[in-house]
Amino acid sequence: MNDNKFGITANANYATHNSKEESNRLAVTEAKDITARALDRIVTKVKEERIDKVLEEYEENNKHGFDNTKGSNHVVGVYRWVDKVVKNQIYNYGKRMMFEFMIPEPAKLHTLGIKMIDTSEKLVKPIDPRESSVHKLDNFSSLGDETKLKYWLSKFNVEIGEKPLEFFSIGKSLSGQTGPHISEIEFYSIKDEIQIPEGYIAKGGLASFSAASDGDGANVNLLLGDLHYHFGPGYWGQAAVGGRKTFSKPYSKSIPISSTGFNEFSGTSNFVIDVELTQEAKNAWLQTAFNKIIEAYNVELDKYNQALAEAKALGVQIKGSNPGFYRKIENTILRRNCISYMINQDPTTDLTFGKNKYYNTNNATESFTNTEIKLDSGLDQYAAFVKFMEQAFEWDIMSYYFYPYYWGSRNNWDKMYQFDDNDPTFRAFMQSGMARVIVTVRPGFEEAVRHFLATGQIWNGGEVPVIDDPLFLSIVDEMRSALGKKQGEPWREKIPTSLTILQADSIGLKVEKALPCNCEPGVKFDDQLGEMCATNFELNNNQIGQSADKWIEVSFDNLDSGYSRYSRVEQMDFPRIYECLNNTITIDKDASWLPTDSTIKIHKVLADEISSIEGIEAYTLGNDGITFRVNISKIPTFTFKKPGQTDEYDLFKFSVDLSNSTLKIMSPEYNCYGDIRILDKDGQVIPQAEYLDKVPLSKFLV
Repeated sequence: MNDNKFGITANANYATHNSKEESNRLAVTEAKDITARALDRIVTKVKEERIDKVLEEYEENNKHGFDNTKGSNHVVGVYRWVDKVVKNQIYNYGKRMMFEFMIPEPAKLHTLGIKMIDTSEKLVKPIDPRESSVHKLDNFSSLGDETKLKYWLSKFNVEIGEKPLEFFSIGKSLSGQTGPHISEIEFYSIKDEIQIPEGYIAKGGLASFSAASDGDGANVNLLLGDLHYHFGPGYWGQAAVGGRKTFSKPYSKSIPISSTGFNEFSGTSNFVIDVELTQEAKNAWLQTAFNKIIEAYNVELDKYNQALAEAKALGVQIKGSNPGFYRKIENTILRRNCISYMINQDPTTDLTFGKNKYYNTNNATESFTNTEIKLDSGLDQYAAFVKFMEQAFEWDIMSYYFYPYYWGSRNNWDKMYQFDDNDPTFRAFMQSGMARVIVTVRPGFEEAVRHFLATGQIWNGGEVPVIDDPLFLSIVDEMRSALGKKQGEPWREKIPTSLTILQADSIGLKVEKALPCNCEPGVKFDDQLGEMCATNFELNNNQIGQSADKWIEVSFDNLDSGYSRYSRVEQMDFPRIYECLNNTITIDKDASWLPTDSTIKIHKVLADEISSIEGIEAYTLGNDGITFRVNISKIPTFTFKKPGQTDEYDLFKFSVDLSNSTLKIMSPEYNCYGDIRILDKDGQVIPQAEYLDKVPLSKFLV
């Protein structure tokens, strides 16, 4: 009997232990299967994205490249794809009441919220007036429509001169007097011209007069272009206005006028002409307005294209945000959707989302100074409801899984499928057509949640729990995350991203392993990825396209024309033999040179020959000098000798001490023959004290 009892007990213990082991094993296997399936979709998506990017063609107007024309070493600029490694671990939180929610298009609320921001910041392409569906401008003549003109001028804030008047009148007066005494009355005759504004023609006009005579019969004749007005005979005071007439042909530029009085003592004649804007002038103004509108459109289009190019350029930068920020977004949106399953969605009911608990003290427009909290029983009830929904569930450890886009609305398939981000979970969230969410009930709240779901009453139908009540949850407890026990070994998975990094040993970044990784020491990983934690990230000051070489500029002036005696080719001896760093340069007289040509022609050939020496560049200085650009990292001692008799005058030699950042001039001799010929990079003479001792290298560094 005892043996049989022992056997039963042993079998029972073994079965219990085996059940736990089997449960743990199945949990880890299930978790690995879920992450593997998610990873498979991510890998497929990223691989497709990479292939697409290779096949796409873009036109870049910006100039990019590596300038290695002055360098002596190769410039390396190779980029590599960066993969993201994530660690997975199963945690056991103990027994929990769990609720499962299926959320259609889980990112929809987030998308709608972001769209409000995007609308204000969205790039809007300016409308070409020539292709617009509203007030289209076929050409300049379309601006004859005043509505279209005002619309497009205001659309692009175009400033243009005042539109010329189509019709108006201008006039001129003539006055005459025959003599100072009445006995001298005979006649008067006056003539002039009326200037017609540019772009206008005169089609007609009228004439009038006012005159005084001695009463024995007087006449006035007025001529306005080819129009004739006769007034008389008249006596004593006279005044008359002729009718408006039309010229036989329009006048432009000017129109002649004249006034003749017979037996008049004095008189004044007025001439008025009616001018009209020519079609050519009108078209010219409309064309100017049209051109300015199109110019303004092009300016706006350039701004748009530049902004669009900058936005596209962001595509090569890191997309997205911190993963922790993304997890907060996912948690908040999913939490809101889960709660909507459990509450009354009627916005007019008391216990639902989005109740306004503020009021305005003076019934005016809501502002910072007149808005207060509405303290009433409704606030207490609403606050209790909020506390229950937030505290009864462990929202911080909810689990969720995102199903593909095709379970969402067909109208949104393209937007969901095309969304991209370097964070794989957030990308899955935004692309998901349906989400499965598992939410656990906080231990101790199980009965309260059951009661709420059955009756709609919170806190088991009683009052809000207070301190010492089993359902009371302190702020500390509410903020404290649930702690779980690690179950099984962790494992890692490699996820491809669209990020890139410079290849190891590229200039500017020297690494053997691409990125630093702070892994837990001594942790055994249940995967085949090997060691990923070591790195020797080393940042230096070098820049891509630049080397660590140091260059200086120093000039040798008065090369051949000391004392102004030798400044022409005919005064030089040929062949001319120069030496530079043990290189002999021979220059023969060119057949194309004239005897009166300046020696600068010789120096140009000399500069070209010197520039062919590695580590040196040379170019002419003024009419009689050479500027040397020397790589002092490779040439610490420099020598150059021109044809002549003495080293004191004809040899240029210096050495550089990089450790002390000084330059020592050894030749030519200071003030030799009265010449100070060595100049720094700014063309300044070296002070005597420095010339005879050492010159700061900063005066030459470029």
